[in-house]
Amino acid sequence: IDSITFFIISLYSNFIIRKKIKNISAIYIKVCYNVFELVLMAKKKIQISLKNNNEVTKSDLSALIIDNNIKYIDNDIIVNININNDIIIMKRENNEYQLILEFKNKKKTTGSYLLKNNNIQFDLEILTNNLIIKDKFISIIYEINNEVKEYELKIRE
Repeated sequence: IDSITFFIISLYSNFIIRKKIKNISAIYIKVCYNVFELVLMAKKKIQISLKNNNEVTKSDLSALIIDNNIKYIDNDIIVNININNDIIIMKRENNEYQLILEFKNKKKTTGSYLLKNNNIQFDLEILTNNLIIKDKFISIIYEINNEVKEYELKIRE
């Protein structure tokens, strides 16, 4: 069972328990039900592909997709993607580090890499060579420290 499914089951269980308690606010019950319904509808299957130094890693995962935000967990790394017009901000985080990357097509941007144990932060220069944002597809070809990487996300129904 993945963490998103666990979250949905926990939320629904909490909703059922509270519904059985007398004198519980009808508004609270409605809000819980609406959140449960939203999360259930927002859960989608995605395919991730990352090419790094001619090595390709692919993963089929579940993600929460609400408005312009995509959240998924890949090998104990929480990934948040925020799409704002033609800009993507990707945050990858686990217990050891936090990586924040900003992508603007054909532009240089600055990201950050934080080592949590030592509280040491490094700035990263990012050059986005190509950025494609479509309804169910994201493709980013970018360079960090002169190393070319390719990231793709496909939303599957």
